[in-house]
Amino acid sequence: MRRSWRKHLRSRRERVPESTENILELTNLTKRFGGLVAVDNVSLHIKRGEVFALIGPNGAGKTTLFNNVTGLFTPTAGRVVFDGRDITGSKPHQVARLGIARTSSTTCRASTTCASGATFG
Repeated sequence: MRRSWRKHLRSRRERVPESTENILELTNLTKRFGGLVAVDNVSLHIKRGEVFALIGPNGAGKTTLFNNVTGLFTPTAGRVVFDGRDITGSKPHQVARLGIARTSSTTCRASTTCASGATFG
């Protein structure tokens, strides 16, 4: 008997009481690769409707942070809460169904127009 992933996600990830208007909360998020600490104890709260930017130099851990949020990586420590649900360690397809996904950067040819570039990705 095949178990529905939605039912599994609901049973595994209990809804966190919505005490604030935050759409995304990262609490003490850490990701280690062996002895390398790529993301170190990051906490942030993004309010619903807020525009938020994460900037930093190459190698600062921006992509690793996103990979932890979108389920490509499982955090070593900490918690990810999206829209009141604890999604820490969820699979990418489960996170995407809730409304979070990421795409990889693509390069376009010099002859590509803005409109056609938008259709690429």
